[in-house]
Amino acid sequence: MKRSSMGFFEEQHEQQNDEHEQRPKDTINLAALTHKNPKTTIPLEMHAPEPAEGLFSRGRAILLSVFLLIVIINAANLGSSQFIGTHGWAFVLSGSSATSDSNLLRDVANQLRHTSTPGTKTQTNRKITPEEYINTILQKMTLDEKIGQMMIVQFTGPDYGLDISTMIDQYKIGAVLIFAANNNIVSKPQLKGLIQQMQKDSTIPLAIAIDQEGGLVDRLQYLDGLRPSATSIGATNDPTKAMAAGMQDAKDLSYYGINLNLAPVVDVTNVYNPQLYLRTFGTNAE
Repeated sequence: MKRSSMGFFEEQHEQQNDEHEQRPKDTINLAALTHKNPKTTIPLEMHAPEPAEGLFSRGRAILLSVFLLIVIINAANLGSSQFIGTHGWAFVLSGSSATSDSNLLRDVANQLRHTSTPGTKTQTNRKITPEEYINTILQKMTLDEKIGQMMIVQFTGPDYGLDISTMIDQYKIGAVLIFAANNNIVSKPQLKGLIQQMQKDSTIPLAIAIDQEGGLVDRLQYLDGLRPSATSIGATNDPTKAMAAGMQDAKDLSYYGINLNLAPVVDVTNVYNPQLYLRTFGTNAE
């Protein structure tokens, strides 16, 4: 009887030890908190962490991939300078709007001259009127081109850089002002090449402007030498000398491709005006 009692207590003690060892790890022992004998444990619910949502859904990832592909392709065709420039993003996303043949006027002229004779497949040349020519050009122009043709712009530097190329190719401007103060004029080959590049990239031929008056306003003096002022020409009272000076200016400008001269000043010096000093032909209209 004594042995059975001892055996019973040993079994109870072993069971308690087993229960203590099998106690769930996800419990808080109050004794550890209160520094008392362990009597009660509170089970806590443990939840597996939910997977974090991705930054992009599959649909968004596909759209982003397509967008990046378009940017890369257009940027590769365009070149790094245009891509990273101020207006580069609009150009990269939309691409160049220039046609395969960049001269719209030549396209229109060819279309009007080479028309099929009714009832035949042959093409014949025909004379076109100025009104027909102008109307056809306007019909082929986009709204952006029509707006751009009313703009005359200037730029800085001697090279065909990002600013002017964007204004020509993207905004379809109609005219460019060549200005010595903007460092547009450096040498004869530089100026001529610059204007040729601008005309080459323009869908519609540009008006290339300068204010070549002679005298104090002589933009090409370092390229072609000094030209006489309007006051000195007027003082000769000789129309043939005035005509000769005008012909010389036309020859100088046409060499570079400049087709619009914002000169001469046609005002008269009837009152003192320092802005007109040496820039007018005389004091009266005669």
